[in-house]
Amino acid sequence: MRAVQVLAVLFTVISLIPGGAHVLEFHRKITFSADNYLMVQSLYTGWAFIGMAIFAALALNGTAAIMLKGQGTPFQWELAATVLLVVSLAIFFIWTFPVNQTTANWTRLPPNWAALRRQWEYSHLANAAVVFASLVCVTVSMAVTKR
Repeated sequence: MRAVQVLAVLFTVISLIPGGAHVLEFHRKITFSADNYLMVQSLYTGWAFIGMAIFAALALNGTAAIMLKGQGTPFQWELAATVLLVVSLAIFFIWTFPVNQTTANWTRLPPNWAALRRQWEYSHLANAAVVFASLVCVTVSMAVTKR
């Protein structure tokens, strides 16, 4: 059980890395000109690989929740962590992914690029907050689980 929880925490942390980067750079990027924004966005080429960590985090948190079923508080925290990761994926597929598709992963700027930028940037802020909340939940679950 403890190994699954530790891995759940680890992969949830890894899942937070891209979102944390977006949070830290948001205040500058949101004001960039089209050319500067497109140039900075090219830095994300290849980041999809690290984004896959959320699927491992989801599987591990879900597994931990199943293993904790019937254990009250640890189960509730772990279930919350799992649900929050599902919410994170929903945010990505509803708001972020369509922008990635429209902009060909920010290799071209359509006429409404500024609105798309806002949608993309704010979806990443929301996602980071949700994944952080999931990390808090899985950590609390691990802390209150009896050994």
